[in-house]
Amino acid sequence: MGIPAEVDEVFSSAYSAAVYVSRILSLPDDRRTVFVLGESGIEQELDSESVRHIGGTDPALNRTITSADYNSIASGEALDPSVGVVLVGLDFHLNYLRLSLAYHYLRRGAVFLATNIDVTLPSAGTLFPGAGVVSAPLVAMLGGEKQPLSLGKPSQAMMDAIEAEPPQYSASQSAVDQRTPPSPNFIRLLLLGNMASLMSVPKELARLSSRSVGCTARGFSRSAVHTKQSYPLYPSVAQLLHEKGIQSSEVDKIPASGPKGRLLKGDVLAYLGSISSSYSSDQSARISKLAHLDLSNVQIAAPKDPKESPAPAISSQPAPETERDTEVAVPISLKAVVEVQQRIRAALDVTLPLSTFIARATNVANADLPRSTTHKLSADELFDQVLGLDGVSPKTSQGSFTPQILALPSKPLPSTPGPAKKQDVIDILVAGHSSKEPPKNVGVLPSGIMAEPDAGATTNVFSVSVPKGQEKRAKVFLERVKTTLQVEPGSLVL
Repeated sequence: MGIPAEVDEVFSSAYSAAVYVSRILSLPDDRRTVFVLGESGIEQELDSESVRHIGGTDPALNRTITSADYNSIASGEALDPSVGVVLVGLDFHLNYLRLSLAYHYLRRGAVFLATNIDVTLPSAGTLFPGAGVVSAPLVAMLGGEKQPLSLGKPSQAMMDAIEAEPPQYSASQSAVDQRTPPSPNFIRLLLLGNMASLMSVPKELARLSSRSVGCTARGFSRSAVHTKQSYPLYPSVAQLLHEKGIQSSEVDKIPASGPKGRLLKGDVLAYLGSISSSYSSDQSARISKLAHLDLSNVQIAAPKDPKESPAPAISSQPAPETERDTEVAVPISLKAVVEVQQRIRAALDVTLPLSTFIARATNVANADLPRSTTHKLSADELFDQVLGLDGVSPKTSQGSFTPQILALPSKPLPSTPGPAKKQDVIDILVAGHSSKEPPKNVGVLPSGIMAEPDAGATTNVFSVSVPKGQEKRAKVFLERVKTTLQVEPGSLVL
């Protein structure tokens, strides 16, 4: 990456795990051994923290598991009772025996740690399996109930490990004084708890220039106090001090208002007079106040007086009339259908009801009907229109018409004579005038009852009621029903 750095300026995930085990993790004295699934780098970091470990690069584990191993692991004879941690990293020698040992240590209550849980790592311009692949089988074997605590960037556990390492540097330097004894060291310009990834910063940015700026101390808020900096400087603070040329001896003279006496960028700007001296403390107080919802001033609104609310205005305009459906009707003869019905009965001794013929004819007629004039385009149709494909897409759609059948007889039905009308007195007195016979009632079949098969072509009226704009669609439907029932009813049998 072209960033100048030394080995002792990097805080690795393996060293983070070693610090976490030795200084943070609370373990019984008799269970402080670490079983390692990983390479020599993890072992070296554990050695630097004087943490006992087994597994890892032990050549005795580079073999195939045997039946004796099964028995000794199951009984616990092959397990070290002092193991209290299973630490998983990238392991180039992973095998079934190592996984079996790690799994049974975890089943016996060992703490599950991982240097990182990344499933891939970049190398040679592509991706390869990462350390997360090594811990994945153990997670699966544990049923997903136990997940490893990751000590890699940017986990909180790594931040805890960084903070647990005692800093060995002067207050005027933001990092990079070497620890004793020497071991991989994190560059302390990384702002504990606020970094998002591991990085390395040149020493030149960390060390303050010896140049001075003619500036005088100014008034500061009461919350900002002069304190010796015992924590690493924030990167933004170190950069600002470097840009302004503030001497290292002046750092401790700047009143700090940050958490635990940390120096903030606003403290430096206030010291230089660029902003108000109380700016940092005011912003901190404001954020603290906004973090808590204050409901002390909330008052319940008085109920509204119903008398004060104006009555809704009554519109004088008449309500718009709803458009009535249009009824489209076509006379259809069922004579051909009855003939087909009789032939089926004679040949197969099976009676196919007229309702079956009509239902099948309805399904045939409903297919691929022309769209109505009120049809609204769907999203797909609009997209096809944008692409110029509207001319290719079909202009038809599936119908859902169900015809109503009205059967009218071709000749009057026998009527039931009503009560005889009494002759009027005037008719009796008028000589030679005969009384008129009362008209006979004409019988009509109720709606929905089909007429007799030989009643004629105009005795069965099929109709549908449709809204405005679908008259043509309904007409096509009924014409198809008519053609199917009168011309080719035999096609409805199969």
